[in-house]
Amino acid sequence: MLNKKDDYIAQIFSITRWLILVAIIALYFTLPSGLVFNLTMLELLYITGFGTLYSLAIQIALWKLNTYTKAKLRFVQLGVVFDFFFISALIVLTGGVGSLFMPLYLVWLMHVALVWHFKGVLLATFLAIGSYAAIAYYFEQLFINSYLLLFGAHAIFISLIGVFATYYHQEKKPHRSTISIIKKKR
Repeated sequence: MLNKKDDYIAQIFSITRWLILVAIIALYFTLPSGLVFNLTMLELLYITGFGTLYSLAIQIALWKLNTYTKAKLRFVQLGVVFDFFFISALIVLTGGVGSLFMPLYLVWLMHVALVWHFKGVLLATFLAIGSYAAIAYYFEQLFINSYLLLFGAHAIFISLIGVFATYYHQEKKPHRSTISIIKKKR
């Protein structure tokens, strides 16, 4: 379950979703066509519509549900899952390895550390690297030297954030000796 601090951080990530949606729309209309996005107006509407609907559902759940309930935690976890698919689709639609939105995987991993245990964060790290590799393979960018170097650097950054996120989660958990001291005081 989420405590007050985790709830506050979940609210920050929820607001970040909205800022990303606004940034996507602003970039689409301000940058020259094809520079960042290879989208039609209809595809942009689908992406922003889906992002808006799931962001709104998660935002309402964060506002309405009590902090210490499993239902609120489930909505936050659902948001993390949708974020992964949204970020992956965004990277695919914005050019693959060289995408402007690749750092969102790093932010996503930090969010994962908030709601899942050590194994979940580790799995999410491998999932992010695997999906990024699949995207690079799909665009045939793994075999071009400049993209290979960029892919390698990004994979290292994703791995580092994954390690730091798992460390954060380990620090968040009370140590066994602390738990035994608390039990002895009772």
